Amino acid sequence: MWRCAPTTPYHGDASYSDKTALPLVSSEYTAASGTHDPADICYDTDRTMNGSRSSTSFTMKHAMAMLEFKLSKEAGYTGDCRVTSVTIQNPDLITSSAIDITGGTYSTATTKGALTYSPGTDAGGILIGSVAATTAALLVPFTPTSAGLTVSFTVNGTPIEADIPFATIAKVEAGHRYTVKVSMKGASMKVTGVDMMPWTDTRVGGDGTVWYPQPSVPEPPLHVRNKCRPGRHRPGRELDQR
Repeated sequence: MWRCAPTTPYHGDASYSDKTALPLVSSEYTAASGTHDPADICYDTDRTMNGSRSSTSFTMKHAMAMLEFKLSKEAGYTGDCRVTSVTIQNPDLITSSAIDITGGTYSTATTKGALTYSPGTDAGGILIGSVAATTAALLVPFTPTSAGLTVSFTVNGTPIEADIPFATIAKVEAGHRYTVKVSMKGASMKVTGVDMMPWTDTRVGGDGTVWYPQPSVPEPPLHVRNKCRPGRHRPGRELDQR
């Protein structure tokens, strides 16, 4: 008789050897095409295997939530619009914690604070052009205070921010993707909408963007995962933004 609780991706680091306390860290979502972000822990809970039950299948679940920003420029915006820093703030935002995957419970020992990261793959950040640019963060699940979330961007060297009311995102839940649409206008910005959907096959946002899962093509940078078998994800097709 033995017990099995799978996770993906595989971590050889000793800090991931205890399945009752796998570390979770809020951070930028960094998966590129055909890759899996190591911080995006997926798991299924413990089960007992024996001689009469020698095989099984698993439905993997995300331990984290995704907060995604779709950044666009208002009509009439002139010049470059370059984002070099993103900050997400709330007094109860959890920057690090742990999960016991044998039962899917989260540790009460947490570290709280703001999450700041530099989007993109280099110091130049991301440039918003004629189509929306996307950046995203993985967040340890938490319940914001009534103040709501504050999101800040450094745009062309100038910090600007906007608030997302508590009523709009009252809970940041594991396995959900929250898409925040942000429109840049000169030295300010506005949040034009927030969509929350399960981080699974879904129509996102009511803006004509549709997710079509397709197992035969590589994983997109910002992806939605369906049911997974042990050690493997079924990749999807990139978001159609035409």
